[in-house]
Parts: sequence; structure tokens; C-alpha cells
Amino acid sequence: MNSISKEKRLHPHKILLLFFLLVYVGNVFYHLLKVENFFYADLRNRVVGARLMARDTSPYYFKWQPATSETLIDPFDRPAIKNNMITSPPSVLWLMQPLANLTYSQITFAWIVIQQICFLIILLSLFYFFKSNRARTGIAISGVLLLLSDQWWASIYKGQSHFFLPAILGVCILLSVWKSSYHFFAIGFLLALMVWIRPVALLIVPFIFCCRHMNRKFLLGGFAGGSIFLIILTFALHQENYWIDFANSCKDWLDYFESGKKAGRFFSAETLEGKKLVAKGSLLIRWKSEVSNLFPLLANSTGIRISQTVITTSWAVLYLTALLVWFKTTVKGLADAIMAGLFFYWLFEITGTIPKMSYYYVELFVIVYFLAGKFSVLSKSNKLVFLISLICLFLDFIPLNLTLSEILLIVSLCQYLLQKYLKNEKAPFNKGAALFKN
Repeated sequence: MNSISKEKRLHPHKILLLFFLLVYVGNVFYHLLKVENFFYADLRNRVVGARLMARDTSPYYFKWQPATSETLIDPFDRPAIKNNMITSPPSVLWLMQPLANLTYSQITFAWIVIQQICFLIILLSLFYFFKSNRARTGIAISGVLLLLSDQWWASIYKGQSHFFLPAILGVCILLSVWKSSYHFFAIGFLLALMVWIRPVALLIVPFIFCCRHMNRKFLLGGFAGGSIFLIILTFALHQENYWIDFANSCKDWLDYFESGKKAGRFFSAETLEGKKLVAKGSLLIRWKSEVSNLFPLLANSTGIRISQTVITTSWAVLYLTALLVWFKTTVKGLADAIMAGLFFYWLFEITGTIPKMSYYYVELFVIVYFLAGKFSVLSKSNKLVFLISLICLFLDFIPLNLTLSEILLIVSLCQYLLQKYLKNEKAPFNKGAALFKN
């Protein structure tokens, strides 16, 4: 009788997952109810870019004129620079084209749904990757916290697209434990898709290919096959010139931010496509965003300025050294490889000159869930750093609390990787299989 009652009893992780789902559903409906309250400024330039590509017009140097349709106005464009505010690659703009013919209000509605679906994909991928109830409990708790964080709300109300990368990585981690002959081929294809959508994410890929105990032929086949397919698709859609313009625009943006020039907006209407440019008053709406680039923050607080060339060179040396060390380690899991790649990807982003806002943190959601799942095996100091990083998400009275939270999260990830691989490199190789257990 007792054994039956224990089997029927709900485990804490199931109760917390149910609680997460309730918060998640409430989060979805609340944001959908507020669609009309915001303009979703960052989404606007992507929508304009998708509409321009649908008209066979290069989106990156387009400047609106009064004779042009209102649907092609980006009110946050800057007149002092030759390129515009569209910074997404042609791949993202092409994927958005099915939405291009909708009204802007309809697009914002659809974009919230897409973001919320990707949030669920990231969480559920890690939830099913980990098998222990303790790990799943930590993931469910982390999911609730992230749903309530300023980083998530800023991503929603800006209309950002950073959620694609962690969603793809989450699925890759899930596929790594599937019992299939072709799951490594699927992972390789997804990695190619990730790089197509977010080119700088190529920094993550070498760490994955350095992994042992996997079918590298299938992984390489999927990545090469996916890359070839996407290249052929690019030329078939006649988008190769858009990629050239995108690269040139990225260079122009780097020059612009390094020059320190200021430029104002060129459009001053109160409404656009029936949506107000200024947010309406709204109950319970609270979110903020911070610029988290490390060296500009250092310069502003201390006056110490370091050459960007020195910073980039130092990062490159560190990246190549870490990749060599990673290649030589004897035991590595694919999920750990993704985490190592994400660490250096993030380090590249945060040491650059292009402003990195708090909503980039969405790309790190997969790290939060991974560390929450691994919480029981973290060292005491690592657990403390990770917990403080999550608590800092809500300590608005602390200056730059969101940036501090992000930094502590990455420090915690670095602690985990060093603890695991420095320790296990000293252990016999035949003990390595234990590293793949959750």
C-alpha cells in the first residue's frame, strides 16, 4: 500500500513544473493583452527589412523618402550615417517575410507568440535532457525567475530576435541523448542553421567538433550538408548581394560606434501604421535594460581606455588557447562543449564596441537551465555565485544589477567547466563515461 501511495504521490519537480506552466501561460496572455501598448522599436527595422527584401530591394542602406510607402518607415533610423538600423542578417529577414504583408499590429502579436514558443523550447529541451528529479526542479524554478526578469520583458517589448540561438542550442543538447543513428547529422544541420541566422555563433561550433565519443562523420555531414543547402538557397533567392551589404553595414556600424558620433532620429510622427511610437501607461509594466560592454563601462567609471585592437587580439589568443586545451581534454560531452563555446561567444560580444543590451541575456537562458540542472554537482562556491547571479536579476536598487547578474552567471559557468575538466583530466580515462550522466 505504501509503495502504491508513493508512486501516486506527485514529485516536487512535477508540482514546480505545473507552477511554471501556470506562470508561463499567465506571462503569455499578459503580454498578448499589452500588444497595443508598445511600438516594439527593434522589431520595426526587421519588419521593414523583410518588406524591402520582398520588393527585391537591399535593406541595409535604404533611406525612407516621403514618396515611399508608410510601411517602409523606420522611425528610429539615423540621418547622420549612410546605413540604417537594420542589423539582422538576410537570413532572419527572409524568414520573417511570411509576416511582411500583415499589419504591424498583427506582426507584433505574432512575434510575441514566436518568442514565447522559443522560451518553452529552450526550457523543455533542458528539462528532458536531465533525468533526475532534482535537476528538473532547479530548471522549473529557474524558468519562473526568467519569465519575471527584466531581460525577458525587455526582449518582449523591444521585439528582439535573440531567442533563436538558445532555442537551436537547446534542441541540439536534447538530440545529443536521443537513441538514433542520425541524431548527430541533425545536430550538424541545426548548427549550420544557427550560423546562418547568427553568423558570429560560428565561434561555438569548433568546441563541439572537438568532442570525442560522438560520430563526427555524421556531425560534419550534417553541418556541411546544411551549409551547402543554405548557400544554394541564398543564391537561388538571389540574396548574395544582401549578404555583402550586411557585411559592409556591420563594418559601418563598428566605425560609427568607435568614432563616438551622435545622430538623431529623422521621423517625428506620433503614430505609424496605427501604433503609437510612445508607450502607453500600463499597469505592472516594469523593465529596464543596460549596456553591458565591459571596457566602455571600465572607461566610463575609471577613465582607463584600452585599444580595441589590443582587446580583440587578447580575446583571439585566449580563444585559440582554450580551443587547443579543449581539443586535448580526454572526456567531453556535447552539452559541455556547447557551454564552453557559449562562454567564448559571450566574451567576444561583451568585449566589443557595439552596445550589448540586457536583452542579449536571452541567449544565455540555456546556460541558466544547464547550471540549474547541474546544481547538485557544483562546488559550494559555484552554487553561491550561480544563486547570486539569479538574485541580482531583481535587485534594482543595485547599480548595473542586470550586468552584474550576467557576469556572475558566466563566472559560474567558467567555474563549472574548470572544476569538471581540470579535475577529470587527472582521473583514469575509463572513468570518463560518468561525465555523461546527468
